Amino acid sequence: HITLTALPALEFSGGHIYFVQHEQLARATPPVALHTTYQFSDTPAYTWGKRQRLREAGLWRGDGDEYFDAARSGGFLRLVGPLVEPGSLEGVKVREGVAAVRIEGTKGYTDRLMNNVVDPTALPEDNPMRHLTFDVLQRAALRDALALARATGRTLLLPPLTCWCDRYWNALQRCRMAEAPREMRLPFACPMDHLFDVHLWEEQEVPVRAASFLYHPQANATLRGARVRL
Repeated sequence: HITLTALPALEFSGGHIYFVQHEQLARATPPVALHTTYQFSDTPAYTWGKRQRLREAGLWRGDGDEYFDAARSGGFLRLVGPLVEPGSLEGVKVREGVAAVRIEGTKGYTDRLMNNVVDPTALPEDNPMRHLTFDVLQRAALRDALALARATGRTLLLPPLTCWCDRYWNALQRCRMAEAPREMRLPFACPMDHLFDVHLWEEQEVPVRAASFLYHPQANATLRGARVRL
């Protein structure tokens, strides 16, 4: 006889529960097994998205010591704090057309969209435009951080990224994947592939490391301690 049973999702987790809902972190329950599903940056050539998610979680063990060598990387640059703090954005306005993914329609409609100004802090939590407008500000801050790292010849430690809306291949419900619990927290700390095409960053050899880089077991205490705060 064969006995079949469903394994508990917290201990045997899919990618959405672990990397997006962060249920294990909230309940202090590390998984026994982790499946890197629900990500968006794999290609036929390599599983870029899966590797990046495991790097962000500190679970990837495939990088050699040279990956953690500050001398080879020109040193590292890390920003302290979130890229966007909604509580400090009172009065900030974003043009809706700048945040739109794609604009189609009559000229009158597209002109109104391009010129319409949105206050992201006033939008409801489950409005996708809230995510798009906040992310405009987040991307601008990340762009400046990359420019600073390039100007100083350093490798950027990616700041923690925030999503105000989930990402999925199908329709969302209240800015969440349909199968996600209604109480799923928004905003949430999101994987890099929720916002960027990781494989394009890899192809262009953009000098970055995951936000958790300094806390990886291969990053020694000397690396973590050798810093100057500006």
